Amino acid sequence: RTCRRQKNPRTIRTKRTKRTKTLHLKTIKLTQFKNYEVTDFEFHPKMNLVTGLNGAGKTNLLDAVYYLCIGKSAFQSSDSLNILQGQDFFRIEGAFSNQTTIACAYPRGKKKLLQCNGVNYDKISEHIGFCPVIMIAPDDIMIVKGGSAERRKLIDSVLCQISPQDYLLKLVQYNRLRQQRNALLKDFFKNRTFDADLLESFNVPMIELGNAIYEVRKNWIETLQETFQSYYERLSGGNENVDLTYQSALSEMDFADILKANQERDRFLQRTSKGIHTDDILFSIKDHPLKKMGSQGQQKSFLIALMLTLYNGILVEKDKPPLLLLDDIFDKLDESRLKALLQLISEPQFGQVFISDTSMIHISDLLGDINQTFKHFEL
Repeated sequence: RTCRRQKNPRTIRTKRTKRTKTLHLKTIKLTQFKNYEVTDFEFHPKMNLVTGLNGAGKTNLLDAVYYLCIGKSAFQSSDSLNILQGQDFFRIEGAFSNQTTIACAYPRGKKKLLQCNGVNYDKISEHIGFCPVIMIAPDDIMIVKGGSAERRKLIDSVLCQISPQDYLLKLVQYNRLRQQRNALLKDFFKNRTFDADLLESFNVPMIELGNAIYEVRKNWIETLQETFQSYYERLSGGNENVDLTYQSALSEMDFADILKANQERDRFLQRTSKGIHTDDILFSIKDHPLKKMGSQGQQKSFLIALMLTLYNGILVEKDKPPLLLLDDIFDKLDESRLKALLQLISEPQFGQVFISDTSMIHISDLLGDINQTFKHFEL
């Protein structure tokens, strides 16, 4: 099915070149995954629309696609919760356009297996970055309304896909050292002892890793601003100034001095109170905090513009468009914002897109503005 395209003079600038490698998911087979017994799908390389009533499995299908890209669920922290009720395992298998087959299987109570062309990965982290993915779901509004942990998690998830052998490795090592340092502080408190040299043996590698992570986050977020502003204007139809500001204690003081200044506080709290694990990203609109001043429509436009900006950031860094998963996000978008979003994701810089919604009627009137063929799955 092909629809006419409406011309739009505003186009987001990207660094995509003719060398860009477009990777898409050709097929997926689900076995005992959530509400699916044994089901397979064959996807369109560009646009896939998944509709059905609540509980039909729309989100579960998109989550299965996410699983193949990341090696874990976007929604469930426990793999056992993704097994079809009454069964002992689930398996997801997908064939990609570069002749690669990725399979993920979890037998209840055993180790999860992730395979590439039938060969097990030693670590799931080895798979990160193979097929980047950005998912936008209704609960993502907590990125705007929630605490700093939600925003750090988002930025870290993208940077780990961009640089799994560097950033991801450093982040894992930092978090492990922080947990070990916290355990040491708890031991000091419990036993009423203190060993400054032993504590310093954890501080030194933490400082090196923390400084490296800080620099990557700060420099990368600074590069996003222009694209972010452009996407927001496209979605909102306005010219409100929006901003992303990286906030970190390391912006004001050297990490070594931070740990030294907070040593007594850390001993009392029995944890590392300051560091890159407490950093935040301030979202603002018209120079005011978005959380306090933004309307529901502004917050929704801000969030979607942010996610599309992160999508573009992966594209620029990896020269590979991620998969884009839009899970049931249209209910709170007015017609103008929905139309702008559909026009955006139809542009050439976007690769394979998956959209879920409760009804085809909800978006079918606007599909005529997209110059793309698409495949519709009714569950």
